[in-house]
Order: sequence, then C-alpha cells, then structure tokens
Amino acid sequence: MLTGGWPNGSSKADVRRCPGDRGDLEDNLNAARAINGLANIRSDQGDLDGARQLFEKALELGRKIGDQRDVSGALNNIGFMLSSQGKLTEAGSVTKRP
Repeated sequence: MLTGGWPNGSSKADVRRCPGDRGDLEDNLNAARAINGLANIRSDQGDLDGARQLFEKALELGRKIGDQRDVSGALNNIGFMLSSQGKLTEAGSVTKRP
C-alpha cells in the first residue's frame, strides 16, 4: 500500500488497482512511469520489498503496452536493486526474463 492524498479521499492506494489498469494506452504509459518513479523512491528509502512490488507492476504495464523503454527501465531497476543486495545470480537472471 502507498500512502498519500488520493482523489477518492483515501490516505492509501492499492497498486493492484492503479489508473493503468483501465487499459488506455496513455494512462498505462503514464502509470508505468509513475510507478517506476515511486519504486525508486521506495528503494531509496530502504523499502526494498515495496520497491520490488512496484518495479514488477511497472514492468507488467510496460509489457502490456509494448513500451520497450519502460520494460528495459524496470528490468534494469530490478537488476540493480538485486545486485545491490548481493543477489547477483538473481540479478543476472532478470535480463533473461521472457
């Protein structure tokens, strides 16, 4: 869960139901980039599990719309995060994902 001021008045947002889930190409593109940015913030704050979840969501959206820039960015971020944790084998396998 993310915290913040959301339009529906809630103080939390469920990343499983983000704007990109509506299916609109532009919304998906914007959502993928925003989620990737949030994941970077989470990672910088030390919440690596939260960051991983968000990077995976950004990757899913990037693949859904076929945007190679977002796919490669999310894969790079996942790999970098894993390598910084010393998980080198897992980090190396990220680039081999279908």
